[in-house]
Amino acid sequence: MSPAGRWRVERGGFRPRGNRWEPFAAGSTNRLWRGKGPSGDWLLKWYKHPQPGVHPEPEVSRFLQERGFAGVPEFGARLDRLGAEGCATAAYIQRWIPGRAAWDVAVEELHGGTSLRRWARDLGQRIGALHAALASGENAATPSFGTTPYSVKHHEGWIRRVSAVAEQLRAALRASPPSGILPAAWEEARASWIAGEPRWRERVHSLESLRVGGSCSRIHGDLHLGQILETDAPGLSSRWWVVDFEGEPLRPLAQRRALDLPLRDVAGMWRSFDYAAATAGVASDAAVPLQEAFLEGWNEWMPLPDGDWKGLFRALVWEKSIYEALYEITHRPAWLWVPLRSLA
Repeated sequence: MSPAGRWRVERGGFRPRGNRWEPFAAGSTNRLWRGKGPSGDWLLKWYKHPQPGVHPEPEVSRFLQERGFAGVPEFGARLDRLGAEGCATAAYIQRWIPGRAAWDVAVEELHGGTSLRRWARDLGQRIGALHAALASGENAATPSFGTTPYSVKHHEGWIRRVSAVAEQLRAALRASPPSGILPAAWEEARASWIAGEPRWRERVHSLESLRVGGSCSRIHGDLHLGQILETDAPGLSSRWWVVDFEGEPLRPLAQRRALDLPLRDVAGMWRSFDYAAATAGVASDAAVPLQEAFLEGWNEWMPLPDGDWKGLFRALVWEKSIYEALYEITHRPAWLWVPLRSLA
């Protein structure tokens, strides 16, 4: 424990006295506890990789709550550690929301051959409303929100990131195979990506001629079906609840808080439906109606970027697939085939 005076607490609806806490397992990269007490039920998240700077999760949650957006857990409290490098958020408490992950619903229904088109469209509408709220304005109290035009500078920076992540995958596939993957499967993956190297380099290069416009705003940054809860609990004002606004945990906080194209979140959900189909043991084609319905619902709230938005979207989905392949190599090698089938 650091010396007295090295911690700072920002309080919301949470009250610390009389709470009982139990560890909560949810496959998170952070340490989680569920608490019950006089002020209600809460979820405590202790961040595994705290970084100096403003943490996006409590920041976005508080902003959306103040905007009156129904569908994000109530801000409970935030614990910051003050050190020589600055202030780093160590823990966050939010209202506990009972519900079922949209991921579980999608996998179960896809496995049973059920059509979820209306369900996916409704979910898309909710995420569109979320993006509209995130882009709803900037003022003195919320200087890191608002919108900015998607510029040449944004586009050039994105191309550099796409090129860098593709090079990372190239290097990872040239290294020794990770444990947990069959040698034949690893060699097939290596051969597929390396043989296609001229093609993916040309694809990155082709992004320079892509002409798109539109607006950038704050986004979720790591949106997938596992980050959404569906609930019919009495007293709750929304069917859908979006959680985990911390972005991709290993990225710097400045990147996670940067204004970006909301279509990036849609690309993440597009890929998540493909993962759900793979987990359900059905062909990737089974996910297409759900992907299209989600995009249609989202578009009812949010405009598509100007220009060649389809080319932009395909590239965002491709970039996400590369990131997924890198993740699977490190954490779940047996699942590497899922993003590779998209990259193929």
